[in-house]
Amino acid sequence: MSNSEIQTPKPQFGTDGWRALYPEQINKVSIARVALAFAMYLKEQNLQGEVIIGYDPRMGSGLL
Repeated sequence: MSNSEIQTPKPQFGTDGWRALYPEQINKVSIARVALAFAMYLKEQNLQGEVIIGYDPRMGSGLL
């Protein structure tokens, strides 16, 4: 199965960030989609400056 064939649901965000199951909902494809959407939002809003990305130390996060 290729990355283009993987179905990923719309991300759900809560007070602690992205709420999803690994690897069913959080995977390389869904992370790329969220990163692209965030980059597009920043560009559309003409926002500039630093972006800080946190690291999740749980199982498998090093692969992502």
